[in-house]
Amino acid sequence: KGTKQKVYYSENVYRISGSTRQFKEIMQTGLECIGDIDLYDVYGIFIMMRFCPNYEQNEKIIDGLLYAIDKSRKCDDFNQIRTTIKALQLDKQEYNFLNTINTYPYVEFLKDDIVYKILKYKLTFCCTLLKFFVNIYL
Repeated sequence: KGTKQKVYYSENVYRISGSTRQFKEIMQTGLECIGDIDLYDVYGIFIMMRFCPNYEQNEKIIDGLLYAIDKSRKCDDFNQIRTTIKALQLDKQEYNFLNTINTYPYVEFLKDDIVYKILKYKLTFCCTLLKFFVNIYL
């Protein structure tokens, strides 16, 4: 108790391909916080999630937090929480739309578009609700 280790890695790993059932080398990058983590560490994950340019990585962050809530065994209505968060989570097309507007200055005028504003609020609400559940259950 009282120890914590943060590990960052970016390395080639081998995974079995779903289509070929053969080992395939892929680049994997990750950040892990192991041990006696606190809310400061959890909020660091939320900051990464809000600015993560890759949809699949963002989805893994959300799934990881939901897994941690489930494994805490403090939550009686986990399925309802998971369903709510997944409903609020942006799909890949929505996520890429937001990321494109936030990345490229020549389409910045789209920040005034109602679709952009709705998706941004949806993402913010999803993150806020997930933070709320983490505060309660972790």
